[in-house]
Amino acid sequence: MDMENIVRALSGHEERLKSLEDYQDKQNGHLEKIEKKLDNIFNWLIALLGGAIVSLILLLLRDVI
Repeated sequence: MDMENIVRALSGHEERLKSLEDYQDKQNGHLEKIEKKLDNIFNWLIALLGGAIVSLILLLLRDVI
């Protein structure tokens, strides 16, 4: 392989690598959005669970008192 072919091959690899890095950056942005949404859902579930526990405690106390 002569030098010209090597340079051409490396140039192609460089372009593909740049394209892959751009794709990974885009995917990381999407993953961050998904993570935020999941965190919000988790917080809502914790709040609902806390409300259910308080409701059960009040229901038990009402029958005891």
